[in-house]
Amino acid sequence: MSLCIYSILYIIIPCLYCFPIILADQSFPNLLLVSFDGFRWDYMTHSNATLNNFKWFVENGVSARRGLQNAFITKTFPNHITLVTGMYEESHGIVGNTMYDPLYNETFYGSAEQVRDPKWMDDGGEPIWVTNQKENTKARSGCVYWVGDGASIKGFKPYRYLEFNKNYLLNFTSRIDKIIEWFTDPSYPINLGLLYFEEPDHTGHVFGPDSPEIDKKLTALNNDLGYLIRRLNNTGLLSKTNVIITSDHGMAFTPADKIINLDLYITPSKYQIFQKNPIGNILPNKDVPIEQFVKNLSSVPHLHVFLKEDIPESAHYKHNRRIQPLLLVPDEGYTLNSSHYSYHNILILSLTATLVGIYTVASCRQQRMKHKHMSFYTSGIKFLVASSVHPTQTSLLSDSDDDVIP
Repeated sequence: MSLCIYSILYIIIPCLYCFPIILADQSFPNLLLVSFDGFRWDYMTHSNATLNNFKWFVENGVSARRGLQNAFITKTFPNHITLVTGMYEESHGIVGNTMYDPLYNETFYGSAEQVRDPKWMDDGGEPIWVTNQKENTKARSGCVYWVGDGASIKGFKPYRYLEFNKNYLLNFTSRIDKIIEWFTDPSYPINLGLLYFEEPDHTGHVFGPDSPEIDKKLTALNNDLGYLIRRLNNTGLLSKTNVIITSDHGMAFTPADKIINLDLYITPSKYQIFQKNPIGNILPNKDVPIEQFVKNLSSVPHLHVFLKEDIPESAHYKHNRRIQPLLLVPDEGYTLNSSHYSYHNILILSLTATLVGIYTVASCRQQRMKHKHMSFYTSGIKFLVASSVHPTQTSLLSDSDDDVIP
């Protein structure tokens, strides 16, 4: 019962534009897309966490109970853009949380300035908040802390938006209040809302995905979700709003003995590395033959080494200038380390790796890594009650009688 992340757009667009009946008191159907960063698909099975509000969505809508298959690579920025464009990372251009662009000879670090810069964010993909407003001039989008929402893309910005700024963030209930305020604006209400929460990802990285702390955080998020349901209900939105609850990636436990130290195999001064964990995008110095890197790294246990031209097409992570000449992909549960990492990061990886949760990777060999999958739940007037997706189905559009989109 797993879904492919690219199918999200097959759900969103019909929810916005293909209603057989439009309610008399609203010009457009409402859709709210909520992302809980790092919410692994099996967190719903944690017995020490209270998750009744998440389970309400399972009982009142559609769920993918073995999770949503995400895009390679499984990092926050790329997968959040894939969620809203339906495109692979090689196509929408956000190929990592950090990335080097040879056209500009600049490195993207995800700063507030860069995330609002069309040079980085408008490189091929069209987010659903842009499509929503392009399709009808009376349609309005609102984004709370979604990646790229402050950038002008295809000449559009969301009608209302809050940019993510780690130095000043609204608490979770205030974010909910803000999106509800936008939906219920008496003069200019939005019909599409996107809402981002940076948890449980942060807690998972600090304490691990199977720690008591993650269960406490899941319970707190459950309370936040309950608040969202109550606000939707009290404002009359619940009966006329489709809600999608999803995430960007899962998480795998990484013990200290599964850290691959690149310094043992290649000289740090002879290359640059972008997107450092768990995968590595390697740019060798111009005077260093790339074949030497391949030779030195190919025998490293639990590490897969790909020249850019040899990356399998099935990975959809090849045809973009921001993908570097050499790609390193560790097995699930392993991660990379080198002198290129900051001292702070080395301490985290080396000294507390028994507690640290690290993003999982999608193997270029099509391995199905269950811990990388993220959650997917929906509820609303366009979704069947208490239904789930067939285990082999990767698109929500089919010719069967079991279509979840009428």
